[in-house]
Amino acid sequence: MKRWTVLVAVVAVALALSSCGSDKKPASLGGTTVKGGGGTVTAYTTAQLARIVNDLGLAYTAKVPGVHVRVIVEATAAIGEFVAAGQPQIAIADEGTIKAAAKKLTVHRFGRNLAVIAVATANPRHIADVKAFAAGSGLRTVVCGAATSIGNFAVGVLAKAGVKPAPSTIHPPADCLTKYLSQIAAGTLDAALLFRNDATLPKGVKLLSIPDAQNLVVNFSYVTVGSSAPIVAFGDFIAGATGRHVLTLNGYLP
Repeated sequence: MKRWTVLVAVVAVALALSSCGSDKKPASLGGTTVKGGGGTVTAYTTAQLARIVNDLGLAYTAKVPGVHVRVIVEATAAIGEFVAAGQPQIAIADEGTIKAAAKKLTVHRFGRNLAVIAVATANPRHIADVKAFAAGSGLRTVVCGAATSIGNFAVGVLAKAGVKPAPSTIHPPADCLTKYLSQIAAGTLDAALLFRNDATLPKGVKLLSIPDAQNLVVNFSYVTVGSSAPIVAFGDFIAGATGRHVLTLNGYLP
């Protein structure tokens, strides 16, 4: 159990590190800069959140013509350094990194990711919790989680509940999207454990929540560094209804 205690403590950092780039200099994400006259907003984020931040930039420039939104993907540690140095920007990353670097700046919760259980809409096997994924349960299940240097996060959710899955049921998240969710809809699989951002649901499949106390919850936050009008306005925008909508479309929770 010691290994999973460590995993729970550092899960936010580990997820951030998994999206780190190798370049020391910031690199603009291809296709994400929306140009126009007027003010400029530079948003720093990780590869994991790049699509969300890009979508927010596109939505904002559509609403506020003349604003230039530049999305820069960078390693988590570098984002923290930029924030700590007071570089005028918006930074969006895992909450631990943002809070550690922000010091006296106001940190805003942006969204969160956590594990869920996918089942058929009618839930014919009456699955209610993660015990369904225990080896020998008699249920047809898969655990969708990527291996990392400190373990598999989906398996870590089960470890918190004292559940040990059969090794043959553990698969990469991509397999859930391409195969296993469809099998649930077809009735040939009973349940899949996965993280919300990996859950693009076909018709006939729904998600069951796992209580936060039994889950691995990864929080993301943003901070505005500088007081220019474009930066402040974009920060307000991503905290609003559009920001919540973009998060939901990408599988995260506000």
